[in-house]
Amino acid sequence: TSEQWGTKRMLQVIQRNDGLRNLPREGLLSGIRWEVDSHFQYWQRLNSHTTIVPFLPFQQEDFLLVVQAWFQELSDKYQGIRWARLDVSTSALEYTVGVDQVDYLDLYYGGLLQPMKTKYGDKSQQPLSKALLTFSTNGAHMLHENSLYTALKSKLKSSSTSRRPYRAAFLDVDEDALDYILSWCDPAYTDLSECEIHWRLPLTFA
Repeated sequence: TSEQWGTKRMLQVIQRNDGLRNLPREGLLSGIRWEVDSHFQYWQRLNSHTTIVPFLPFQQEDFLLVVQAWFQELSDKYQGIRWARLDVSTSALEYTVGVDQVDYLDLYYGGLLQPMKTKYGDKSQQPLSKALLTFSTNGAHMLHENSLYTALKSKLKSSSTSRRPYRAAFLDVDEDALDYILSWCDPAYTDLSECEIHWRLPLTFA
C-alpha cells in the first residue's frame, strides 16, 4: 500500500515535543498504533508481537548523507577507468539537496504546513516563525530528478565526458551562471585555478 500510516500522529508528537530532538519513542509508537487501528480496526487481530518501525521524515541533512554516499560509490566504481578519483564541492552537494531541487514543507505549531520557498523563487511570502521541522514531501525520489548526480550519470553514458584515469574529476556548481561544472585536476591539486573545465551543464538540463 502507498498509505503513509501514522503520518498525522507522528507530526502531532513532533509538535508536542518541539521538534525531533529527544523524540519519545513510546509516545510515537502508541500514536501510530492508534492511527492504524482507527483506520483499519484490525490492530487487535494482529499478532501482539508485530513490530512497528516508524520512518521519520527525510530532512536536508539526511539527503546530504545519501548523495555523499552516491558520489563516493561512483568515485570508487570508475577509479582508474574514468578518473583517479571524483571530488564534489560542498556547494554542489548542498545545491543538490537544496530547496531548488527538492520540495520541502515547514511544520509549524498548530499543524500548519507551508512550502519552503526556493532560493530563486518568490520571496514575497515571509516565514511565519521558526519551523519545528523542515522535511521532504516526496522522500528521496526528488534526488534523482534534475540533479547533479543524474547529470553526471547521464554524461558518463555519453562520449562527451572523456576518460582521464590519472586525473581527478571535480564537480562544482556555478550558482551565478546556473551551471553544473566538471573540471579535470591534478590529483594533488590545492587550487581550482589549476584545474581545466571540461563541460558545463545548465542546472535546468532536464
